[in-house]
Formats: sequence, structure tokens, C-alpha cells
Amino acid sequence: MKLWRYISVKLALSITVGILFGHYYSVPPNYGQIGVLLCLITIGLGLKYQTRNGLPVTEFGAFAGVVMLGILSYSLQLPQYQEHHFSKAKANTQSNYQLQILEELKPTTFGKRFIAKVYAVDDTPTTGNILLQIKNDNKIEFTIGELLVTPYRPESVKPPFNPHQFNYKRYLQTIGVHHQLSVASYDILPTGKVKSSILTWVAQRRQKIIAQLKTEAFGPQELAVVQALVLGQRNDLTENTYNAYKKAGAIHLLAVSGLHVGVVLLLLQFLLSPLKYWSKGRNLGLLLSILGLWCYALFTGLSPSIVRATTMFSFISYALWLNRPTNTFNILALSYFFMLLWQPNFLFQVGFQLSYAAVFAIAWLYPSLQRFWYPDNKILLKLWQLISVSIAAQIGVLPLSLFYFHQFPSLFFIANILIIPFLGLVLGLGFLVLFLSTLKLLPMWLVVFYNDVIKIMNTLITWVAQQEAFFFDSIAFDAWQMLLTYATLISLLYWLTTRKEIAFKIFIPLALLLVSYTLFKPSFFSNNQVILPHQYKTSALIAQNKDSLTVYGLPEATSMLHTFVLGEDIKSIKHSTLPNAFSYESLAIVRIDSLALLPETKAIDVLWLSHSPKIHLEKVIDTYRPKYIISDGSNFPHLVQLWKASCTKKEIPFHHTGEKGAFYFKWLTD
Repeated sequence: MKLWRYISVKLALSITVGILFGHYYSVPPNYGQIGVLLCLITIGLGLKYQTRNGLPVTEFGAFAGVVMLGILSYSLQLPQYQEHHFSKAKANTQSNYQLQILEELKPTTFGKRFIAKVYAVDDTPTTGNILLQIKNDNKIEFTIGELLVTPYRPESVKPPFNPHQFNYKRYLQTIGVHHQLSVASYDILPTGKVKSSILTWVAQRRQKIIAQLKTEAFGPQELAVVQALVLGQRNDLTENTYNAYKKAGAIHLLAVSGLHVGVVLLLLQFLLSPLKYWSKGRNLGLLLSILGLWCYALFTGLSPSIVRATTMFSFISYALWLNRPTNTFNILALSYFFMLLWQPNFLFQVGFQLSYAAVFAIAWLYPSLQRFWYPDNKILLKLWQLISVSIAAQIGVLPLSLFYFHQFPSLFFIANILIIPFLGLVLGLGFLVLFLSTLKLLPMWLVVFYNDVIKIMNTLITWVAQQEAFFFDSIAFDAWQMLLTYATLISLLYWLTTRKEIAFKIFIPLALLLVSYTLFKPSFFSNNQVILPHQYKTSALIAQNKDSLTVYGLPEATSMLHTFVLGEDIKSIKHSTLPNAFSYESLAIVRIDSLALLPETKAIDVLWLSHSPKIHLEKVIDTYRPKYIISDGSNFPHLVQLWKASCTKKEIPFHHTGEKGAFYFKWLTD
């Protein structure tokens, strides 16, 4: 596997280095432009003066040029470097922000969510997308492309309040959203206008198709799966259905991606196969095939997963129709390069990473698994091929899955064997159902038949998911373990497939390092810390001593506690009542709660306010002279603002967990 001989692989690695550099060091675009220009000059000089045995000036210039191109492409999509971004518009308290609805997200218990574009501030055209949250109103309806007006200015998305909590801010940044606006429905004024575009038209057609499907005699769960399976719309999926597919290792079936696009390509190949017998039919077949793939991508909403899959399969379609021999790794690297050149943020999306890891592993390991065993029986052969693809894909995504999701569905191959052989039929029938439903010609017998097919599929998935003994979750796995696992797996698999001694010599120390880090991480790399986390309407305190944790004031089953235990690899947990006074190193900390009982001691270093105590804070400050005041998430917002003003007046540092996140007591001693 000599991947370095492919120019596409060099391009892919180079642009990855550039995007990572731009991400961590925030390089201004003009620096990137100068860098690209200098590299072009270097390439020109190398082409003119480089000798056969001289320094590889041209190659170095090309490598550096693509690195600089990656830096430039990443920096250009950052708001601070966009001249017309709405955050740079001159606005005042009377300004109006004009929004266009781009996408509706799955609603939460707090209301509906949308991705919206800020296309103007007052009369000034702008760019930039935001997360629009309509509070406490799940009945409000906006159509895709609808234009709205609000006087409220979008704010930067806040980072997570607690350690190891899901970083929603980072996730939104990967889809190009850096600001959010959370308002009530009466704070948004619909203009009654809809901005027309191809995406708007497709979204409206898709919503009409879904509305028409809802009039058919489908079961609610079956209809939700049809929408996810064929249209890529998962908003109506129940949590039970979603979790069943996740536990069965078949969640990829509900996300329109490479598997679905591959099936669509096979269907197009079959339908357009008669064109191969015409002299110019192959060129026409290629054109129609690629057009069909991108029409499907457009119809399903052009999500990142469908865009990268369609890009990859467009290259595959080119090779299939024109009989051009190519290498899978070459196609993979080319699609990877062009995707990142177009959208550098894709590199940080979990789906992007999982997709390319799975396809790379399949391309590398599948041939070796087929050589390992090639049964003569055709049924056994097909089963082994399915199992081989599933095993290869799971090996490719296993470290990433453990790092991001901390779980492993060991019966993944059973779900794939039961479902994937019939996926082409399921998708094909789905397209037929959508087409006939749109024309209002869908016969009842087809509705009943397709509903039963989906019901059987759901039943099989649910049965696999119910085998709890084979589903492993709550697996503590950090970034270093992920990287070491990948390095260990690659060296081991390279030795198994090539039998090169150097690969085995690399594998042994890597395996020892991985095992040692996993065994001794809690003892040598864990923290000793006391943290006051942010908890809505309640108070809590957690004290960590390496791999042991003492929790004060929290029940056992909270999401914050679960993520903290996984993130810190905690082995033992003890629960206790919340103290009213305690010490941290040499600091005296006192908590005043709703009873407002003031301590007798005058020696207070940190004052912790919880459950909205009715006190005159300025008098308390004059009496006890605390050096720091903390307010947690159990306090009323209006009291927090009064306390904040009092602390500002008295020149005492004030920390509210609802604004600044969890408080680490080590900050006071560092």
C-alpha cells in the first residue's frame, strides 16, 4: 500500500496540515495570500532552475503552497475576517436584523430551533448564519426561505458551562454558525415574504411530500423511519427508535450518507445501462448518473454527509462509465481534498471523520479479508462479504466512536447482515412510494406492504438492540488513547497484511505504550480538584482525588456527572450532603442558602451564594470582607444582577456559574 505515490494523497495531507494550523493559530487571510504567492514563485523558480539531482524545490513549493491554501481557505470562513459579516455592521438599539430561514432543526423541550441567515442589518446587506431559538413555543411554523425581522442582536454562542460537557459551540462552528439568537415568538416579525432559490424550492417540495405522506396509512414510527431513510429528515424520529438503531450499530441507516448514495448509484447504473450500447451513450450515462446523484443530494437537503458521499461517488461514477482504471485510495483522497478546499470546517465534523475512516478501512482491509477466506458456496460468500465490510468499517471507526460516543455495539454485523442486503429494495420502494404519493396515485396495497417492510426492519433492529449484554457503553476513552489505538491498529494490520518485520517492531512498543497509558492514567494523569459546577435550580460541589470522586448535593443520575466521570476516568464515587462551610487548602469557604443564616466566624475567604438568600450583600461584604463571591445556578437572575452590581461597587471579584461556567477553586491558589 504505497499511498505516497499518489499526488492526491499528498494534496489531502497538505491541506489537512494547513487547516489544522489555521484552526489553532488563527492566521489572517492576507498572510495566507502572501504565503500562496511566495509558494507559486518558489514553484516557478524550481521549474526553471531545479536540476535532476538538486534540492526538490518544486515539490517543497507545491507542498507548502497547498498548506498555505488550507490556511487561507480556513481563515476566509471565520467571521472576524469577513468584511460584510453581520457582527461588523454598525448597529444601535433601534436596528433591525433581517433573517432568512435556511433549515429547521429538531425541536427541544425549550422550543423550536432554526438555522437562519442574517441577510441585512437595517438596509445594509450582510452575511453570516445564526442559530435561531424560539423559546417555549413548539407550535410556531416557519417555511424554508421565509424572511423575518427582529430588533434583537445575535450573541456569540456560549461555551459549555461544565467540564467534559458536550461543546455545542464547537459543533455549531463546524457548520459555520458562530452566533445565536434566543427570543420569544412575539419578538420575531414575519414579513410574509419568501426568498426564492433552488434550495428553498427543493425544501418546500420536500415538506409538501412529507405532508402528503402523513395523509397515507403509515404508522407513525414507520413514517418517521421512511423520512429518515429516504429523505434524510430525522426530526420526527422518537428517542426510542433512534436509540434502538444506535444500540444495534445501525444508526448509519438513518443518516443519508455513503451507503445510501452507493445504492442510488447502483440503481442509476441499472436504469441507464442500455446507454452503454450506444456509441456516445457512455458520456451521456456519466452525465445523467452524476446529475442524478446530485439531484438526490439536493433533494435530501445537501447535508455535509450527503455532499461528501456524493462527491466521492461522482468520481467512482466517472471511473465506472468511462472504464478508466483507478485506485480507491486515489478517489478517496481526491474527494477528501476538494471537500476540504470547499468547506474546511468539514475536517472537524464527527461525521466527516467517521465517514472517511470507514471508507479508508474498507478499501484497505476488505481485500485482505477476502483473501483470508473465500468460500465456494455463493450464499456463504455473500455473507462473508457483508461481514468483511462491516468488520473493516468498524475497525476504521472504532477509536473515533469510543472517543466521541464512549460505546461499542458488538452486534453491529448482525444488524448489517439482516438489513443491508435488502437496503436497495427498501430504498427503491421508498423512491417509488414518494413518487406515487406526490402524484396522489399511491395504492393502498403498496402503502400496507411498504409499511410492513419498515415495521419488520424496525422489529429486527429492536431485537438486536435488546441484547444488552453485547452493548458496551460508558467507556472512558480520551484523545491520547484514540491516537495511540489508531497507531497500534495501523501498525498491526500493516504487519498482518504485508508481513514486514519493521511494522511488527513498531507495533510492539506502541501496544505497550497504549496498555501502560490505559492502566496508569488514573494514577499519574488524573486531577486533584474541587469544582463548583453550574446546575440549573440546584447547588452542587464535586471533589476529585485522582480516580475517586466525592459528590455533594447531586443525585447519582445526572448528565453532568456522567460526562465528568467518563472524561476523568473516575473509578469510585461517593455521595454526601452539601456542606455549609469547608476549606480548600488555606481558604475558608462559606455557603449561604435560602435560610440566610450568617456564619459566626469573621474569617471568610470565599462566599458562596445559593438558593437565592434574602441578604443585603453590601452589608455582608462590609462585615466579613470576603475575597471572592460565587453565585451558582440555583439563584434567581434578578438577584444575581443585584449581587453583581454590589461586587462591582465593592471591587470584589464575582463569579456567576450561569454566565462564566463552573468555578474551579484552584484558580484562587494558582
